[in-house]
Amino acid sequence: MLKTLSIRARIFIGFGAIGLLLVVLAGVGIQRVDQINSGLTEINDVNTVKQRHAINFRGSVHDRAIEVRDLALFQREDRIADALALIDELEQKYIRNARALDEMMASASTTARERELLQRIKDIRQKTRPMIAEIIELKQAGEFEEARALILNDARPAFITWLNRINAFIDYQEAQNDTLTTTTREIGQNFIWIMVGLTLVCLALGGSFAWFTVAGIRPLRTLSERVRALADGHLDVSVPEIPTRDEVGQIAGAVAVLKDSVLEADRLKREQAETERRAQEQQRQAMNELAERFEREVGEIVQQVSSSAQQLQGTAETMSRAASDTSERVQTVGSSAEQAASNVQTVASAAQQLTNSIDEVGSRINQTSETARSARERADGARQQIQSLAQAAHQIGDVIQQIQDIAEKTNLLALNATIEAARAGEAGKGFAVVADEVKSLANQTQKATEDITQRINTVQGETDEAVSVIEAVADNMREIDEAASSIASAVEEQISSTREISRNVEEASTGVQDVSSQMGEMGNAAGQAGTASNEVLSAASTLSQQADTLSTKVDGFLREVRSG
Repeated sequence: MLKTLSIRARIFIGFGAIGLLLVVLAGVGIQRVDQINSGLTEINDVNTVKQRHAINFRGSVHDRAIEVRDLALFQREDRIADALALIDELEQKYIRNARALDEMMASASTTARERELLQRIKDIRQKTRPMIAEIIELKQAGEFEEARALILNDARPAFITWLNRINAFIDYQEAQNDTLTTTTREIGQNFIWIMVGLTLVCLALGGSFAWFTVAGIRPLRTLSERVRALADGHLDVSVPEIPTRDEVGQIAGAVAVLKDSVLEADRLKREQAETERRAQEQQRQAMNELAERFEREVGEIVQQVSSSAQQLQGTAETMSRAASDTSERVQTVGSSAEQAASNVQTVASAAQQLTNSIDEVGSRINQTSETARSARERADGARQQIQSLAQAAHQIGDVIQQIQDIAEKTNLLALNATIEAARAGEAGKGFAVVADEVKSLANQTQKATEDITQRINTVQGETDEAVSVIEAVADNMREIDEAASSIASAVEEQISSTREISRNVEEASTGVQDVSSQMGEMGNAAGQAGTASNEVLSAASTLSQQADTLSTKVDGFLREVRSG
């Protein structure tokens, strides 16, 4: 199920679970500490105080019993006033403690047994006080035997019963304290195990979610290496398939698309180079064919002109026949001109085909530019996704800081609890042990969060490196886009040049047609050539020389055309 969640969701769920367990841990700790505090409060502030009042009861009763006995049996007459004053002081001490104990019994929670024991003390007190007053009266009246008999027979058993009932109340409070101490220690011991268990669960959950998170982003290293290899021009690298739907899977998909775009751009680049090579080859073949055709046709014309000049030189005396021959040759030249016009039309068609080929190259270049621009936009999208992952990692750091603050506050609470346990003395030793355990667990929690912080810092470093690599790829795509644009501009210039060539060839075709029409007029002028035979002979000599020169020039021109 975790593999279907995004990395951000995994992190929030993991730390949410840990935070919830920490809240539970804190709640259980507060509840247990409150129970321990309630137990210690009842022991120290209630039961011990009740026990202290009862002990004061016992001291007052015991001392009064001694004073009453001494007063009745041994006191001298001059010591009666002092004994009576001491007996009254002990009675007032008893009354003060009885009043305080009654107030505590009315305000604090009490048991039926406790109220019964206290009532029995009050009953025996009510029974014994009249005996004390009667003994004092008998002593003051000088009836020593009656006073002695009263104290030995009635007052002595009453004082013993009174002290026994007070001791029973003291023993009951002691038993209550022992029970509360045992219960408090059990609560503390159970709290230790609860704290250990919840802490282990927190550590297990934290470790599990940390492992799942790190395992989820581990493919980023491989993806960054693949992207770096693509940026270096190694197009044969494989992009791992990550079937998850989290950010890493999206990045892997973007890298796969990026690789396909780079491969497509490389393929189009190779196709463009092949197209240019074929166009150059076709152009070179067309030029060679044109040169051969030109050599064949123009060579024949030059040869014919040379032959005609020689014939004119040999037959100057037969001017009329030469004029006739000239007329025939003019017709031949007209046919050649028409053939030349046809050849020029062929060249024009080839130029138009070349223009169409260059237009196709321009279209492919524009497609390459669009593909490179799309790859750059996808690389930018991948960079934005990785930057979002980096931001989520920084937010994780804030959550970890909050957990550390909670651990520090828990540590401070444990320290305060240790101080309070020290104040409680022997009764607070068990609570001190619990406080030390709380402090130890808080320190363990703080160490665990520091370890998670280091792992998150590693994630942030890997994320920043991936951002740098994708930015490098985006820059390379931008360079490819610019190069494609430059090539497109060059192709546009080539298209313009080719169209200019086509236009010039069409103009040449028109000129050749004009020459063909003018050859008819030259045939009419041939009849007039007979009247200027001498001039024709001189012109024939010059024409023969110029024909040789023309042949030399044509051969040089053809060599230049064939050489490129």
